Amino acid sequence: MHIYSALLYDRYKVPVYSVALLLRKDANAANLTGRLSRVHTDGREYLRFEYDVIRIWELPCEPLMAGSSGTLPLALLTDEANDRLPELVARLDNRLRAEKATEKERKLLLTSSYILLGLRYNNNVIRNAFLGVQGMKESTTYQAILKEGREEGREEGRKLALNESLIIARRDTLLAVLRDKFPEVPAALKARIESFDDADSLLKAVLRAMHIERIEDLNL
Repeated sequence: MHIYSALLYDRYKVPVYSVALLLRKDANAANLTGRLSRVHTDGREYLRFEYDVIRIWELPCEPLMAGSSGTLPLALLTDEANDRLPELVARLDNRLRAEKATEKERKLLLTSSYILLGLRYNNNVIRNAFLGVQGMKESTTYQAILKEGREEGREEGRKLALNESLIIARRDTLLAVLRDKFPEVPAALKARIESFDDADSLLKAVLRAMHIERIEDLNL
């Protein structure tokens, strides 16, 4: 977070708000204090980086359900959602349909919700919560998770979904940085970015894009 904060400030010259978003109680490490400090050998502090820590399970459920579509999966991880999972999953799906989300967006959010619930609940609880959701069976990631009796299949399904979500997010970030810096993103470059499927290379491209002077120098 400190590295990202420094890079963002270097690029935009504005204050940067940093947050550690904890999705499950196992992540609540003692060293997540909201402050990172570095000291010289003589004990003098030369760097202090401050950030907020948000523990999802402590948040109220309803504000997350009422927020943007990106907060909907997080609502399911709150303590308040514990006894209401089928109801909340149905509400999530109904809202996406009412807002006319594309089928790709809908399946991505539903599959992401399914994966995130695996941080907290066993597979029987999660499957029961999604029983009434139409279209999930067409998701290859969902099928990998549900593969009977194969723990490695479920783990592979989680990895596939998380990696797909990460790739999409980094593609969007790269395009946002380019659109902010340059008058136009060539159609050929946009198509190349949208077809690129290496999350690590996309992250490197985002960092390069923040410093290039010509869009031709991106070399994706």
